[in-house]
Amino acid sequence: MTPAEKIAASKPLRKCREVLNGSPRDYPWTCLVRHARLSLRLSLRDVAASVGMSIAGLSQVERGAETTLRTARKLAVFFGMRLEDLWPALRSTDE
Repeated sequence: MTPAEKIAASKPLRKCREVLNGSPRDYPWTCLVRHARLSLRLSLRDVAASVGMSIAGLSQVERGAETTLRTARKLAVFFGMRLEDLWPALRSTDE
């Protein structure tokens, strides 16, 4: 179980304000962090505290701001994903 799944499992189910329609591939690459967070019904506060970011910083990443490789790796580990899963633009064009 990933750190994100552990936090999600410990919280009561609540209705998300935002509904995600379609698959993550339908979202621009900058939104996959948000998609991962919302699919587990985690708040910005939950994720930011777990990876050592400010809420504002995480919100900016979700909206497309650049981030450091260190922060990107923390987010990937937290969600149990590869960097390429959160930032598909990192994939090589050979795939």
